[in-house]
Amino acid sequence: MKIQRFNWQIWTGFLLSIFAFLSYPLLFVHWTVTRDFSWTNLLLSAIAAVLLFIGGRRAFARDRGRISKIVSSALATLSLLVL
Repeated sequence: MKIQRFNWQIWTGFLLSIFAFLSYPLLFVHWTVTRDFSWTNLLLSAIAAVLLFIGGRRAFARDRGRISKIVSSALATLSLLVL
């Protein structure tokens, strides 16, 4: 029996995309450096996109089940809508 490992990349990318979306109005608007140009949000969004890509590729591997593919597709879609 083969043990499937937890796909942490897709979940981390999802949580990071939500944090990137909420961080500017709640956190980064207070400092002038991050208020003028939201470079931190762009960096967080880029890291989230890379993690979503890696997690999506991992979820659609041959040894993964249908549930993994469905959940990863839903999380990636929600994350990309947020980004």
